[in-house]
Amino acid sequence: LLLGEEAIGSGDGRGRTDVIVVATMNTNTKELKLTSLMRDTFVQIPGYKDNKLNSAYERGGLDLLYETIALNFDLQLDGCVKVNFENFEKIIDKLGGLELTLTEGEAKYLNSTNYISKPQYRNVIAGKQLMNGNQVLGYSRVRKRATITGNNNDYGRTDRHRIVLNAIFDKYKTKSKVELASMMFNVLPMITTDIDSKNFEILLNTFIEMGTMDITQLRIPADGTFTDNVKVRGMDVLIPDLQANIDVLHKFIFGEDSVTTGTDASGVTAPTGAPTPAAATTSDN
Repeated sequence: LLLGEEAIGSGDGRGRTDVIVVATMNTNTKELKLTSLMRDTFVQIPGYKDNKLNSAYERGGLDLLYETIALNFDLQLDGCVKVNFENFEKIIDKLGGLELTLTEGEAKYLNSTNYISKPQYRNVIAGKQLMNGNQVLGYSRVRKRATITGNNNDYGRTDRHRIVLNAIFDKYKTKSKVELASMMFNVLPMITTDIDSKNFEILLNTFIEMGTMDITQLRIPADGTFTDNVKVRGMDVLIPDLQANIDVLHKFIFGEDSVTTGTDASGVTAPTGAPTPAAATTSDN
């Protein structure tokens, strides 16, 4: 699980996870699959009222987010890598920036708003260019302009998340194994993970050894499996058909022959329909 956290002020409180991406790696086929879970998806959150997916981490940390994903999407995750916005900027700069392609609308919007937080960097242009960490972070957060693929609002933002992750992996592809090992060593202090050091080292070595990978992408909820622009307790949310999304997600990650059982490895039963605002809860939070 890859999380991007927006920090709350300068304190130690948990922020919102505006980036929620499930990354799966197949060492046999050398495939990396990236699945964006849209933050505004209205889901069941154990012990709380149904709410947006990104509220789970803010309320109960990583454990609650794991439980929420397992409950709603029948998916048991093996570990998490989390980065806050400040460190995301630093990581991109350590990579030497990223080459991204902007539309004219995106460029004008970034240059005229504070999404790029440092005014001296509000000089991006339409077309392909090398962007630094502050510029890439601003680009990743934009919602109100269509992407180069035509997606807007939060669909566009999750599209940008995957575009940036693709660009990061493309950058890694050009490096030698020695360079990769050095870069990862420099980046490690900037991330937070619940994966123990031994397994994390194995994961990194596997990534380095795989070299060039095919990257495929998915967004959940998938097209045709949800209702958008729904108001619940004053929030704009997406109401998903959960079983349909479980089927799409499992087929994408595990392959054509994947069968949804309705139960994950830890025994959490996945629901067969979208949660409703009237669902029973044990807390008003």
